[in-house]
Amino acid sequence: MLSLPRLRRLHLGRCPIGPLLPAAFTGLTTLTELGLHSCGLEKLPGDFGNLARLEVLNLGNNALSQLPKSLYAITTLRWLNLNANKLRRVSPRIVDLIRLGSNEQVEEAEAAAAEAALEAEEAKTDKERALEKRLAEEEAKKKREAEEKK
Repeated sequence: MLSLPRLRRLHLGRCPIGPLLPAAFTGLTTLTELGLHSCGLEKLPGDFGNLARLEVLNLGNNALSQLPKSLYAITTLRWLNLNANKLRRVSPRIVDLIRLGSNEQVEEAEAAAAEAALEAEEAKTDKERALEKRLAEEEAKKKREAEEKK
């Protein structure tokens, strides 16, 4: 476990940490700012909520598909970036959780959540198209093979 009792800000953007944030990070309980954008993260530790003093959290541009429930225990958050992740759905509790300073910031947080959901839906659509294409190709191959046997 890391023990850095005076550490308040940690910005590791664009450092290849992922896919799983090491559990040792959740021992940094004095952090008020944590920047983990573009780190290749796919999952956060279940005890991420131990970072109870966080005010600023940047998780943008990763591959997160879900958030740990413990995140909702961080009641000190004022700013949270979840843009460009694989989140299909973001709980409305996120917006309630963040103590943002203005309505504009709340709208930005809601827009970011909607954008993340749209990106996930588009990715799903792309996967569906790829599957349909593969199935059509397999069907065409079977027809060719059947005709060749005749």
